[in-house]
Amino acid sequence: MAPPLVKILASSLAHPSYPICGSLTPIQPFQLFHGGGAIIRLQGLLESLTNETATLFENQAGEMSQLRQLALQNRMALDMMLAAQEGTCALINEECCVFVNNTYSDTFQCTKHLRKMAKNYSSGQGE
Repeated sequence: MAPPLVKILASSLAHPSYPICGSLTPIQPFQLFHGGGAIIRLQGLLESLTNETATLFENQAGEMSQLRQLALQNRMALDMMLAAQEGTCALINEECCVFVNNTYSDTFQCTKHLRKMAKNYSSGQGE
């Protein structure tokens, strides 16, 4: 007889023909609780997904950093071009703010934590 958690997990995997897709190998839900090392494969899949998520965050943080720099450079160029008319803020007659939030280091701290979690789970140490 399967433990209660196994029953809950098995019932939540609605249909056996819907694969749980990973980057390497799809795992059919009916295989999860019938041996074959499915738990080990799920552990590897979780580690892989965690690392891929961290990579995605790093790539987005790099792109956001470049876009932030581009926006500030464009603003400086526009202010120089409109200097004769007292700059961009005077021309549009609204409150101007050139602050662009920098979350680059926060994002890398998060990805560092994600990678540490993936490494710990793959070695069986948990969080």
